[in-house]
Amino acid sequence: TSSSPSKQQSIFTKSTSNKKPSVKSCSLTALTSSTDDIPIFTYAQTAQMCARLLGEQDKLIREQYEQLLTTKLNEQYEQF
Repeated sequence: TSSSPSKQQSIFTKSTSNKKPSVKSCSLTALTSSTDDIPIFTYAQTAQMCARLLGEQDKLIREQYEQLLTTKLNEQYEQF
């Protein structure tokens, strides 16, 4: 396993060695710009989105559980 990380490092260093100046300049400008710090959503909007997504996932998981439970109960009933 020690040979694969060294191969990966050599691959990464070869591919990034030609592009180091452009990568550095892009990352530095991204870090220094103040527009990246402006939030897209408010805390309340984020909380609402998370609650909605969790509710949807909860509903899907409950439906899958009910289907699985029904299948297992039918299999158990057929065995008796």
